[in-house]
Amino acid sequence: MTRLQSPALDHLRARASRFMAIYLWAHVPLSIVLMLGTENGSLMAPLAIAGLAALGTLDWWRTGGGEGAQITISTCLALIVAFLVAQLAGHSWQIDMHMYFFAAFATVGVFCNWRALVAYAGVVAAHHLILNVLIPQAVFPGEGDLARVLLHAVVLIVQAAALIWLAQRLTGAFSEATEAVSVARQAQSDGERLAAEQRLTAAQAAETSRRHAEVQERVVREISAGLERLSAGNLKMPINSPAGNPFPAEYDALRDSYNNVIRKLGDVLDRIESVADGVRTGSGEIDHAAQHLSSRAETQAATLEQSAAALQLLVSSVRSSATRAAEARDAGQQNSARAQAGAEVVQDAIGAMRLIEKSATQINQIIEVIESIAFQTNLLALNAGIEAARAGDAGRGFAVVASEVRGLAQRASDSAREIRGLIAESTAHVISGSALVSKTGDSLDHILRIAGDVQGLMEGISAASRDQAVSLEEINVGVSQLDQVTQQNAAVAEQTTAAAGSLRQKAAELMTVISGFRNASGSDLRASGDAASYGWTDHDPAPTVTGGHPRPVHGGHGTMHAG
Repeated sequence: MTRLQSPALDHLRARASRFMAIYLWAHVPLSIVLMLGTENGSLMAPLAIAGLAALGTLDWWRTGGGEGAQITISTCLALIVAFLVAQLAGHSWQIDMHMYFFAAFATVGVFCNWRALVAYAGVVAAHHLILNVLIPQAVFPGEGDLARVLLHAVVLIVQAAALIWLAQRLTGAFSEATEAVSVARQAQSDGERLAAEQRLTAAQAAETSRRHAEVQERVVREISAGLERLSAGNLKMPINSPAGNPFPAEYDALRDSYNNVIRKLGDVLDRIESVADGVRTGSGEIDHAAQHLSSRAETQAATLEQSAAALQLLVSSVRSSATRAAEARDAGQQNSARAQAGAEVVQDAIGAMRLIEKSATQINQIIEVIESIAFQTNLLALNAGIEAARAGDAGRGFAVVASEVRGLAQRASDSAREIRGLIAESTAHVISGSALVSKTGDSLDHILRIAGDVQGLMEGISAASRDQAVSLEEINVGVSQLDQVTQQNAAVAEQTTAAAGSLRQKAAELMTVISGFRNASGSDLRASGDAASYGWTDHDPAPTVTGGHPRPVHGGHGTMHAG
């Protein structure tokens, strides 16, 4: 599996490269001191060490502390130690200087790079094997010693294995931490994106509803005004669609239907007026009892027709409410599904946070191992210093080396403490992020529960609306049938009247009704005679027309006179 590059590990390696470059230059004065304090007064070793330090520094400056610079610095460090050992050729400290190979090897571990460790170990191994044969006095006092070389090789391999294992564990821990942080950030980004999509969807739905409401409000306003004019008998003013503010296109058919109705109604009224003038001349006296029976039947029919119309409007309203309730239920299901998806994303984020905490714990354990190695190195240096003190002047050089080793161990310990501080700070941020993600998860769970409750309510409302619509449909059918029966009864009662009386009634009703209308030409339609001329008194107003049959308006029981 490909591991993510850790910015924290890169930062640590960059700082370690800068430190190691400075550390290389620290060997130049040490080499000069050894040159002055030993019989080997040649400047070749200090110059070579300075050249190696310059090479490592140049590579570090060129690559910014990359992997190539780390390998170069490690190789130069091994060669510098080899030159220091060679400077002490023939001196009693030469064998002791071999400890510096292992101490310097420990400092290479700050790179957390197994390739740098292998490069250092390879240079040291090649140095011992080759020079033990070619120039043995540059490696050990006296002649070459293959057994000692093998012993040093075993120690070098053990230390290399431990440092490589430690470097790999540190690199893996940093990579796992970086991957977990990346997963957490991606989860947070997905959560924010889902929330933004939900807000955008809600805003678009609200805007669409507002526009539909504005369009419907205008249509209702225009149609209501037209119906008010129609109820007032005004047939001259149709519903217009001006170019600057056209009538809504989706309702334009309704406007055309209304305009056609009032135009045709004007034509019908014109024809009715003409027919009424001919009908009233042949009307006669009707039977008084049949008139009262017909009046009562027609009044009942009018009431039933109004009830049927009201029920029809109520059925349409309930059907519309049921449709909107179903739409609201579907929207609630979508919101519930999105809330569920958001909850799953938050659960993934919580799992990622837990993985980050686990990785931080493993890094702390590895840092404890580094501190333990630094502490043990410090103890070795302390023991070496004590032994050098016991040796007196003969152990003075060894004391210098022990002091340097102790300093290196201290710096390694300081670096471990800095890493621990960074890990502690990262752990605090991770804990804070985990708490926030947990709160987000609780909020989404609460929203999900509320969405479920709302969904249940909307389903109940939708079911109740459907049941109401079905019930009202059945009632409407029953009322329509009852209205038909009543109309039939009224028709039977009408048939009992005399032909002349029936014609006279119709003529009077028509003239009364059309007298309140103004046709498209702007003239008022007026009957040539009044109601009194056809046999009604002031206490018995002229009948109205409903459902195609004459219906008296009951303002009292007047007396009908013969025409």
